[in-house]
Amino acid sequence: MNDKREDWERIIAGDNYFDCKNHYTEDLRKRREDGCQKDENGVPQDALASIGVKSGIHQGSFRFPFFDIAKEGQNWSMLEIGCGYGAWAAHFCQFVKEYVGVDISLHNVEKGNVALKEAGINNATLKHVCNCNLDFLQNEYFDLIFTIAVFIHTPLEITRRYLELTYSKLKKGGRFLHHFNMCSHKEEQDWSICGGIDGRETHVYTEEELKDLFRGIKLKILDQFNNKSFAEGKWMRYVYGVKE
Repeated sequence: MNDKREDWERIIAGDNYFDCKNHYTEDLRKRREDGCQKDENGVPQDALASIGVKSGIHQGSFRFPFFDIAKEGQNWSMLEIGCGYGAWAAHFCQFVKEYVGVDISLHNVEKGNVALKEAGINNATLKHVCNCNLDFLQNEYFDLIFTIAVFIHTPLEITRRYLELTYSKLKKGGRFLHHFNMCSHKEEQDWSICGGIDGRETHVYTEEELKDLFRGIKLKILDQFNNKSFAEGKWMRYVYGVKE
């Protein structure tokens, strides 16, 4: 993977990123109204439960859901880093007071903000960012900070910086949930699901590298788990915890 920040920003900020989504509004409305996804057999697979978040719709497949957002999230403000056009906003927004998404792609942010309004999702705002600059967001403000399929593409310096910002922007006791990649293309047949977007290389984290990323950042890791809902591989590692 090319770890140069400028190369990463140039590629990811390109206008064609995620341009495969031609019907943003329709997609967001379906995510909000259905509340869950279905597998190939038509069995409901709640998107939030699939990442260890109990939403009250479906219990998911994990031993201990991180939290019950349906009961706890009504007054929460949440931040998603790498929000794209707001796909996860459509899942979270029915449970939280406020959702803010940031993304390096202006194209996705502009498309997403229009689509969110058209889909009737009024408590979500997407913001364009560059150089990991989140100065416009208040420190110690958010109750939850979340990423999925973001740190699989970012250089290590970017990943580390966003973990530092997670600490800065979270309230004391606030929660975080971040997705990392733990196996290589050759090791997993279902790689296309994981995020080999447009043939881009992805960063594979070793256990030691993952520990080193969090070292010195006062985020208390409660657990790490492999996602079994999307595929039976071990490539999706979620790390979650709280700000002490």
